[in-house]
Amino acid sequence: MSHFFLNNFNVLVISWIVVGLLTFLFLVISKTRTPYGRHSENGWGLMINNSWAWFWMDRHEQWVWKWSDTLLKWGLISKHLHGFIYFHSSSHAMRMMVWKGWRGHRACWPGHSAIVTALAQVPNVDFVFGEYDKIIPVRNANRLRRMTRKLTHVSFRTVRSGHNLLKPETMNEVVRCIFGS
Repeated sequence: MSHFFLNNFNVLVISWIVVGLLTFLFLVISKTRTPYGRHSENGWGLMINNSWAWFWMDRHEQWVWKWSDTLLKWGLISKHLHGFIYFHSSSHAMRMMVWKGWRGHRACWPGHSAIVTALAQVPNVDFVFGEYDKIIPVRNANRLRRMTRKLTHVSFRTVRSGHNLLKPETMNEVVRCIFGS
């Protein structure tokens, strides 16, 4: 059995890449909405342990870069995402910092009900999103917006910006959005 895999390793790897690309293209073309980040809902396929997936990417960053280059060339990812991939996978230390950061971040995420309970106890809350933010798009707040519909002191606003709301020109708009002119 192992002899078969050794002799056909390249064919198996290329076949698996083709399956991934076809799945990716189907999801893009069909505009199927998948869960945010690594899938965590039933029905989205085989679950891969985060540690193993990250271990593979950490050991094969050249492949990740080649695929990033190809996807950019085909127009399937933006220049920004392409740069993001290169920057955050530039070294083992950087990849480990990203992995540990996301692990810590996700461990601290409260559930939607806990957020709604907390929001009910404060006098005023304004969530501000960048209208063009592709990293945390406005639609990510839809569930929370529905759950807080009866809380009149909670508002969801957008400003004409991408992900970086801390730029001075954008921050002025955020402040105006929250505190008025």
